[in-house]
Amino acid sequence: MDYSMNFGETFVSLPKYMLEKDNIDAVADILLDGGVICYPTDTVWGIGCDATNVEAIQKVNQLKRRPSGKGYVLLVDSIAMLKRYVVELHPRIETLLEYHSRPLTIIYPKAKNLPDEVCGKDGSVAIRVAQCAFCKTLIKTINAPIVSTSANLANKPFPKTFGEISSEIIEKVDYVAKERRWDKTNGQPSTIAFVNDKGILEFIRE
Repeated sequence: MDYSMNFGETFVSLPKYMLEKDNIDAVADILLDGGVICYPTDTVWGIGCDATNVEAIQKVNQLKRRPSGKGYVLLVDSIAMLKRYVVELHPRIETLLEYHSRPLTIIYPKAKNLPDEVCGKDGSVAIRVAQCAFCKTLIKTINAPIVSTSANLANKPFPKTFGEISSEIIEKVDYVAKERRWDKTNGQPSTIAFVNDKGILEFIRE
């Protein structure tokens, strides 16, 4: 069913799902129980779980047909939360995170308080401070980082919109977010960077 809204003299018909909202507490309970969700991020639609739950991470691997032993990008809600999961936050990185306007994923050389399953083989971890309100609220509610991997099977193109997500993924996750399903803007992956041994910022993907 469509719902009509009057903007001055113009009537705009809105699909019902644009008016539906996610129950953040209910979604948080799914994550805390080890569930896997499909959700919109500040970049592309993703598959996520509680990044501290090993069993949930293994579910994501199986769903994506992704080999274990590869690290994941994690989302945190703030720089304060970020500091709980990296051994050292370089001052240049902290300043960059405070002022960078685009989604920015940083690879940190040493993780802490995280399972090996989300880290690289060398102990590094890729983390992004989420910019979208939906992700930040969900992360804050579970008080833990969330895995953020694109909502596609391994070696398949990432979905630029909700409509491009395969039915196999939609059917196998425990929850599909209602947030921004209607958005037709093509999502793009984040910028990725790291600090080298000389303290110089290097970009892997801009």
